[in-house]
Amino acid sequence: MTDSKRQHSSTEKKKKKFRSDGTPIWAKRYIDGPGIWVSCVKGKERQAVAECYDLFDSVASELWPIDTQVENVDSDSEDEDEDLPIETQIANEVNALKKPKQEPRFVNCQTNTTCVVFISCRPPVDPIQLVVKLVKDVQATGVVRSRCIHRLVPVSAQCGANLPEIQGLCRKVLDPFFSQHPGRKFSVSALDNYTPLQYHLIIPSTKSN
Repeated sequence: MTDSKRQHSSTEKKKKKFRSDGTPIWAKRYIDGPGIWVSCVKGKERQAVAECYDLFDSVASELWPIDTQVENVDSDSEDEDEDLPIETQIANEVNALKKPKQEPRFVNCQTNTTCVVFISCRPPVDPIQLVVKLVKDVQATGVVRSRCIHRLVPVSAQCGANLPEIQGLCRKVLDPFFSQHPGRKFSVSALDNYTPLQYHLIIPSTKSN
């Protein structure tokens, strides 16, 4: 194979973003739901992330309190270790360091987009319940508690902009909801500036699920 053909073949592999069925081929997904999309002041994305951490942690601690029983047990065991030999105390400290740390409930995902931030939520946090609680608190107190945040859009899950993944997302999110709330309806928002995915094809594909 000549150098030109090899270069052409490698270029095609780099350009290939989707499989034959339309599903995307990504080496790594930086954004994944559930989570909360946040629009903010231009140039203040880092400050907006810090505000989100503070706000979301505050509300989540009320809705999903962290179990403090484990922390109390650890403190009691430290008091008991004082009477043990120094070798045993060191061994206990090493074992304590090996214990897996508690993962943060909120993680900032790289969007590479101006004025837009995405905060991923980990179980048991429900982004919809969190945003509803946050809005109700603002309505009740009149205190916004943020300077850079403009808008919050919670999402239960998300996927690539293609019909196979959209159909799978509908089965994952809509089926459990409508099984508990029969008679409810849903709507599909219009698409802006995205020609590869035709709007008129989304409606029947979501209804069929």
